[in-house]
Amino acid sequence: MTDMESPTNAGVDKFGVALETGTKPPIVETQSTDTSTTSSFSPINLSGNRIEYTKKDVDQFVTKFGKQAPTLLAKDAVMSYANTDFAEQIKKDPNFLTYEGLKNGTATILNFINDPKLEAGQISGNFSKRPNAQKAMNDTDILKFFTTLNDVDIKDTIGRELFRALPSSAAFVQTTKMVGKKLLEGGPPTSYGGAIARFGVPVITGLGTSIFTYSMLDQIDEMILGAESVTTPGQQRALKEALRTGTGASTGLIFPFMITKNLDWGAQAIAKNLSGNSTVPAGVKLSAGVESFLQNYSKAYTGSPLRTKGENIRFGGLTAVGDAAAVGGASVGAYGAEKVDPGSTGTRLLFEIGAGSALPVLAVKASTSISNFVADKFSNFKRSGRS
Repeated sequence: MTDMESPTNAGVDKFGVALETGTKPPIVETQSTDTSTTSSFSPINLSGNRIEYTKKDVDQFVTKFGKQAPTLLAKDAVMSYANTDFAEQIKKDPNFLTYEGLKNGTATILNFINDPKLEAGQISGNFSKRPNAQKAMNDTDILKFFTTLNDVDIKDTIGRELFRALPSSAAFVQTTKMVGKKLLEGGPPTSYGGAIARFGVPVITGLGTSIFTYSMLDQIDEMILGAESVTTPGQQRALKEALRTGTGASTGLIFPFMITKNLDWGAQAIAKNLSGNSTVPAGVKLSAGVESFLQNYSKAYTGSPLRTKGENIRFGGLTAVGDAAAVGGASVGAYGAEKVDPGSTGTRLLFEIGAGSALPVLAVKASTSISNFVADKFSNFKRSGRS
């Protein structure tokens, strides 16, 4: 693709889709950009005249073009201005505005940029006062200058995800508890099929309620929180997805605190009574395992009267380390997936599940080794003090 070949037109032939997705409002004020001499400084300010790309526009670019999306989107923005607002300047100076010129710092327009986004730090540096080698823009800089796209807003991203994910997580736990309690009123199942049905139905129902809650809040968040800033594709988008994944996953930490206190549907008692006299039905074994896991997971955070204070702290600390590592691992996985294969759901799930599963194991092992080492040293210290 050459400098003056707009991706807007080329995209239809090369990729089978039109890339013209953003909209640019009419010029708000006339800019003085006479380039007959580069010694005169006529500031170029694009406030109110930037191309407006929506989140849907960016998502479509990323889904269709993957890693090429930032470059194609940047070229599309540059050509939009080259063919309209700065067409007269380019007739006098062909190098006034080109994609390659912006990338290597030689485009004449770089001598005239004086924009609020520079002053606000949203774009780095005063280009007009730099030597060419330091004026060079990358695709992200180009997009931030010519469009309404920006770097990720960390506070806004976390706040919005909490707004959507926290009620969604609570809806999952509450629905699962209600349906599960109803299905287990007759006692624990005795077959694998019965166990899968009685445990599977509550989980599936909870997931459905959770997804519905999240989707509903996703539709109304802009009505309550205002318009969401659209992030540039590439590294900033990957960072945003990592933040969203980490924030959403961390809301799951409410789960152990919402487990019914003194949970007991009798499966462990039945299994214990049957173990000495006959074979324990598979469904009872599975039910007892689920019951034991939920009890231990809840008590890891809330404490158990059967353990000493030190044991509760140690057990709870190791559980928290594992959970935190799972959240962090999923976040790292989301970031990596967006960098390796942008917009791919399959790669995203693979990376998130892989990293979210592997890191807790490593973290808990490391934490266990450290806690055992500290405990041994403390015990030796106490014994030496007594002798």
